[in-house]
Amino acid sequence: MAKYPYLANSGSLKRFISEIQSTGVPDKVTQDELASRGFKSTNDRPIISVLKFINFLDGSAKPTENWINYRDKQQSRSVIASCIKTAYSELFNLYPNAHEKDAEALRNFFSTRIDGGDKVLTQTVGTFRALSELGDFTAADTLTMPIAKGNAPDIKLVPSQLLANANNSDRQLVINLNIQLQLPATDNSEIYDKIFQSLKKNVLEK
Repeated sequence: MAKYPYLANSGSLKRFISEIQSTGVPDKVTQDELASRGFKSTNDRPIISVLKFINFLDGSAKPTENWINYRDKQQSRSVIASCIKTAYSELFNLYPNAHEKDAEALRNFFSTRIDGGDKVLTQTVGTFRALSELGDFTAADTLTMPIAKGNAPDIKLVPSQLLANANNSDRQLVINLNIQLQLPATDNSEIYDKIFQSLKKNVLEK
């Protein structure tokens, strides 16, 4: 799989993901499954790679917890935004508002990280922007941040105390958070790097 998967028809990608909320959960998303849902073009096949990349499918193409959570319309846009930020963590580390960047800025970023020519570059940018249009990046950060491409832990913020400051006339609340981090047993150091990058960006720098 390419580091940043892409497809020619980003409209098909958006339509497929949107239909997750109204269709059944398959055992696996194969080419036959795509065709049964009306995505019969060979240009639609990379949808599977993109869904794996954002951790909607696992390595064997089975729907993940993110797929299930996306079916809830009340949280779907924040779920996919969290997945996009994790999958494209390198981009969001450079541009925290990467989803708002114009095509030129995105082309400059991806041009040094992919091997393809101008057509591939355009489709890579188009895939990212199509995904971003489905997400709500302004919503409150999700408490559980999944890590793409691996056996991911959950980072959960658990409120432990709410203390009123009696000496403050405004009675301002001070919120202390207990961060519980459950790490998987793995030899893949990239998983740990992504965990702590996400923790630093979404918690410590807030």
